Amino acid sequence: MIMNPTAIKHVVVDGHSLTLESFVAIARYNATVELAPSALEAMKKSRALAEKIAAEGRVAYGITTGFGEFQKVAVPKEMSNQLSTNLILSHCTATGDPYSEEVVRGMMLLRANALCGGVSGVRPILVEMLLEMLNKGVTPVVPEGLSRLLRRPGSSRSHDAPHARQGRGHVRGREDARC
Repeated sequence: MIMNPTAIKHVVVDGHSLTLESFVAIARYNATVELAPSALEAMKKSRALAEKIAAEGRVAYGITTGFGEFQKVAVPKEMSNQLSTNLILSHCTATGDPYSEEVVRGMMLLRANALCGGVSGVRPILVEMLLEMLNKGVTPVVPEGLSRLLRRPGSSRSHDAPHARQGRGHVRGREDARC
């Protein structure tokens, strides 16, 4: 059943059933969004597996190795947190006029929806934070002039949300909102 996006006030995301109408309702019309309990459980299981792999020292892309050209470079356990921070920072280099809030909200929603499918190994708090930012009207400023790195197919542009969360970026929205 196709609905008018303006009629949709609340959406539950699970990583599998986001519709175009629901997407527009959230990105354009500020419908509220929440995480499905099944998605939370899937993310917890995925994260537990990622942590098990790391604890065992098994070779796994992005968990115990670098990314891209550095996929064959082992990352010592004590550097794993720095690896995540460096990945976020590397995706936050850009210049130019900012995308509209609607476009950035859409990016944030698509990333949250993809991550809550439970196959990435991310901590659930990342998705919860993205959804909280959407619900509170806090939108990162994302320049249109993306770096060469971000123009590659498959690169995520919504890493600016965690970057802003780290206190290193800029956001638009309610000044009183706390995420």
